[in-house]
Amino acid sequence: MSGVSANLPIDHGGPVDRPFEPFPPSTLDASIVDRFEDMARRFPERLAVSDSHRNLTYAELAALVGRIANATAVAAADRPGSSITPRTVAT
Repeated sequence: MSGVSANLPIDHGGPVDRPFEPFPPSTLDASIVDRFEDMARRFPERLAVSDSHRNLTYAELAALVGRIANATAVAAADRPGSSITPRTVAT
């Protein structure tokens, strides 16, 4: 990684309608899953991901993640040694 990125603000290329909001210190030791769930609860209508074809809010992305997790749990349920437990994101 070059030294050029060190001179860029932390929110470079991010949302232009609001400043970067760091995670609260209480969540810094949380897992990425816990951080995502926190963002989905706090900001369900904010844009989470975007590409040239589609935009998803945190609520939409959480719902999609939930459907994938549930489908994975169902598919793995009848397999020996399976221990997949789906989680839900309350938005």
